[in-house]
Amino acid sequence: LDVGRSGARLEELVISKRGEMVATLKLFNSVTDAKAREKVSTVALLDITQRDALLSVAAYQPRSVHDFAWQGQMRYYWEQSSSTTDGKIVVEILSHRHYYALEFLSAISPLVWTSSVQRFYKVMGAALR
Repeated sequence: LDVGRSGARLEELVISKRGEMVATLKLFNSVTDAKAREKVSTVALLDITQRDALLSVAAYQPRSVHDFAWQGQMRYYWEQSSSTTDGKIVVEILSHRHYYALEFLSAISPLVWTSSVQRFYKVMGAALR
């Protein structure tokens, strides 16, 4: 399965995510400042969530980006017009597209990504459609 707009294969994304997690953990172990450590731990939690989502999708063995296993995941893309260097971040889930409007996660612990939270995002994505 080629996923996303970059055409990367799902297996390549899982391998890439594992590499990112190793780098984040090395950074976490090297940081001594409490605020910086909190920021790195937030990134680490997001890395783990992304890895789990990729593994979940891979378990279903989707054959195209139109399969529900892929469509049910929240996806982020950079959309750029050909005439400028400016662009927008697009968030997609199911058939809903939303332009990121400068919402900020901050350096606090993010929401734990459970199956209930995943269902909530899918329902909200469908409702916003």
